[in-house]
Amino acid sequence: MFVYKRVILIILFFKKFLNFLFFDNFLKFKKVINKISIIFSIKNKLTLDRAIFYYEKETLDWINGFEENKIFWDIGSCTCVYSIYAVKKNNIRTFAFEADYLNFLLGKENIKLNKEEKNCSIFNFLIGSKTSLVNLKTNSDFGLSFQPKKNLSYDNPTLSFRLDDLMNLEGMQFPNYIKIDVERSETDLIKGGKNFFKNKILNSIMIEISKKNFRKINYFFYKNNFVLNKKFAQSNGDANYLYLRSN
Repeated sequence: MFVYKRVILIILFFKKFLNFLFFDNFLKFKKVINKISIIFSIKNKLTLDRAIFYYEKETLDWINGFEENKIFWDIGSCTCVYSIYAVKKNNIRTFAFEADYLNFLLGKENIKLNKEEKNCSIFNFLIGSKTSLVNLKTNSDFGLSFQPKKNLSYDNPTLSFRLDDLMNLEGMQFPNYIKIDVERSETDLIKGGKNFFKNKILNSIMIEISKKNFRKINYFFYKNNFVLNKKFAQSNGDANYLYLRSN
């Protein structure tokens, strides 16, 4: 038994050494976006493609206009590219939220690689219509855009928060800017934020809205004194919408 344990420890040592010497450094990619250098952890072809190609110009342009020392919430942060970019570009405090566990791990690793742990925090829970314990369908691939779907298999229990409850948690700073990209579950998120969106600290919203949900969400923002500033169409019929507070 002692010999067996020793063999295992030796294997673990060499595994850690080889990872440090080769894989941990090789499987990284540095990308310069608008003169901002960001390091990405590469897990598969999809995360490599995201690191090299996948940036929404409208979202980057919006972030470029942020005031310094403000608060940014990135809901549906995936690889955390926009969270990290915002911190480096504008010296602001960022809170990232990712319901999918694999993407949460990837985002957390990217934040660490860029040494932005003090300025960018990431949380692994769902933001939805109510605060409760839910079970989400699991994602099997790093970097995959994934619609949060609830199921009853109880294999992936996750916390869900309403925005109205989340905004009152101690230590959670209310945002001046918020990005929402939750893969067609945006109506659930809006339902849980009736008081959240009334707060005048929130200046602007960049949200991806599916075609079927647009009229309802657009009316909700109109009632809360947000004006549609720009629409950015996407190939699948969805679009990014930029809303600005009108007063």
